[in-house]
Amino acid sequence: MKRLLFAVVLLLFAGLSFAQTMNGGGVVMIHELKHTLDDDALKNFMKDYDEKITPLVLEQFPEVKNFKWVKGIGVDNNGALAVLIHYESLEDFRKYYNEDGTPTEKGGVAYGAIMPVFQELLDTYGEITFAVRDWYIIP
Repeated sequence: MKRLLFAVVLLLFAGLSFAQTMNGGGVVMIHELKHTLDDDALKNFMKDYDEKITPLVLEQFPEVKNFKWVKGIGVDNNGALAVLIHYESLEDFRKYYNEDGTPTEKGGVAYGAIMPVFQELLDTYGEITFAVRDWYIIP
């Protein structure tokens, strides 16, 4: 029993010590999913997105620290789905995006690698868009 308790405490400590934090000066991008898919198609889309798009994003945008699906629980966004993307610094974010929201040259190259795969998902699932919002984390 003592060994089990020790193992649980050790695992909890290890998990907490390596947890990601969002410090001031970073950027959070929230891409809210807009779609007309039924529940089964939506689950399949999210699975395909995770298998095909997520690895590409993490490869093409190595500064991305967190890339997660999130679900709205508020009055105005209950049940809405979005992808949360986190950069630790505005400088990392600006490597890929200009102040007017357009991609930099490096961002254009990254999107060039991702968009053909995303287009395959659109061809499979129909019209899907993301409403993009970028947020600076105040220090």
